[in-house]
Amino acid sequence: MELSAYFQVLKRRRLVIVVTLAVALAVALLISTQLPAVYRATATLRMLTAVSGSADYLQYDVRYAERLMNTYANLATSQPVLDELARALNLAEPPKATVTMITNTELLQVSVEDRDPELARDAANKLCEILISEAKARYEELRKVSLDTLSVELSQSQVELEQTRQDYETALSADFPDAEQIQVLRDLLTLREGRYTTLLAQYERVRALVELQAPSISVVEAARTPETPSQPQRPLILGLAALLGLVGGLGLAFLLEALDTRLYSRSQLVSVTGLPILGEVPASRRRQSGLFYEHSIEQEAVHRLSVNLFPPEAMRERRPVRQVLMVTSVTPGDGKSTLTANLGLAAARLGNRTVLIDADARKPALHQFFGVPNADGLSDLLAGEIGLEQAIFETKQARLHVIPSGPWTSDFFALLGSAAMVELRDTLMQAYDVILIDSPTFLAAADGAVLASLVEGVLLVLRLGRVRRETIAAILDQLAHLSVQPVGLVLNCVPNNSVHFDYRPVIRARASDTRRSGTGLARGVNPQSAAWSASERVGEEGADP
Repeated sequence: MELSAYFQVLKRRRLVIVVTLAVALAVALLISTQLPAVYRATATLRMLTAVSGSADYLQYDVRYAERLMNTYANLATSQPVLDELARALNLAEPPKATVTMITNTELLQVSVEDRDPELARDAANKLCEILISEAKARYEELRKVSLDTLSVELSQSQVELEQTRQDYETALSADFPDAEQIQVLRDLLTLREGRYTTLLAQYERVRALVELQAPSISVVEAARTPETPSQPQRPLILGLAALLGLVGGLGLAFLLEALDTRLYSRSQLVSVTGLPILGEVPASRRRQSGLFYEHSIEQEAVHRLSVNLFPPEAMRERRPVRQVLMVTSVTPGDGKSTLTANLGLAAARLGNRTVLIDADARKPALHQFFGVPNADGLSDLLAGEIGLEQAIFETKQARLHVIPSGPWTSDFFALLGSAAMVELRDTLMQAYDVILIDSPTFLAAADGAVLASLVEGVLLVLRLGRVRRETIAAILDQLAHLSVQPVGLVLNCVPNNSVHFDYRPVIRARASDTRRSGTGLARGVNPQSAAWSASERVGEEGADP
């Protein structure tokens, strides 16, 4: 399928797409209005961790800081902390809490959602307090574990040092000092002083390191009472609904297109039927039925069709003319009668002696187009109640005659298949160059099947977008059983596009035009507005009988 074909599908199914999109948006809007409003309050914490250095120089370990922030983020959403939050706020169940780390910063965002905006605010601030308290408690525990052992050793070393110092001083103050003992005590004192100094320095280093490792966690921005709910996010819901509705509408459009058996394009029609498209009559800009306006694009389209079907004298040696044609439609309302009338006019203007037979007694139309009576017509002629002279009517167009349908009877079908109809056809073939029979819609009545066996060709009139594959296939199958080959297709009411141009001539009034009367249609005059009365039975000068 070409890209243009996809666009044609979207154009044809645009209502399906729009309705699906509208339904999706309406459902989403209804659901969003039914969802309870949820408010989110957010507090911001800052966490700074110094892991090495001294009071004069601090060095931060980024990886350790990230691990620590992850630890507190998971700690804030852990069940014990949430239970403590519920107890602090006297809640049966803890609210929903989330913690977000802001990238490349030392900030944590603590958010709490609840239907009550004030409760969400209080819960977010309380959760920050719990995290700060937890951080202090863990630091005190770490500090106690790290310094207690060194503190005991330092105290014990200090006691031993004081005792050795006292023993040394006592030995020195004795009446009869023992030099050997004094030397031993001096060495022991020096040793214990060194050990005490070492332990004291180690204690100070550990204490300083523990102090540096103390996490500096504080509230940067306390949570405020939210004024607008965070849930439901109506724009997001409507956006997703629009996306889903659009996708669903497109899918439904192409699904309906796949299931639809109607034919919308010329290529589809030619592919299914294998018949040529002999003409295309554009849709009228002004609503009209019957004869087309002079020099209109519709009339010009019928003129081109008449050249294809009834070539001029110079072309007849190369292109044979089918003398008897039946015009029928695929579905009711395709415009077969209108086409028959205008095609008859065009054939007569090409110089062909033309007769139009209205064989659609159920819905006759040709007598209205040409302003002739329908009290007597084809049905009476075939029944033998009137003669041909009474059934045929002349028109204002030279070389054009009309046989109206006459009143419908229950045996009209049998009359069309009678020997009288065959005799009428043979008689008219002797007097006319072109015989056009306006038949009922082919599948709507059996009359068309009877007439098809009497003609030289069948012209199918249809409208794109209305004809279905199975319908035209049934028509072609029945014509094949009757050994009748369709002449071709005529597309009626084709959307007017750049293929058709309005190319009206510039009409200059002449005095001679006003003196002409009864010699055909005046230029620029609407044929329908012309007084084609039923009483005007005498044709124009030069008309064939």
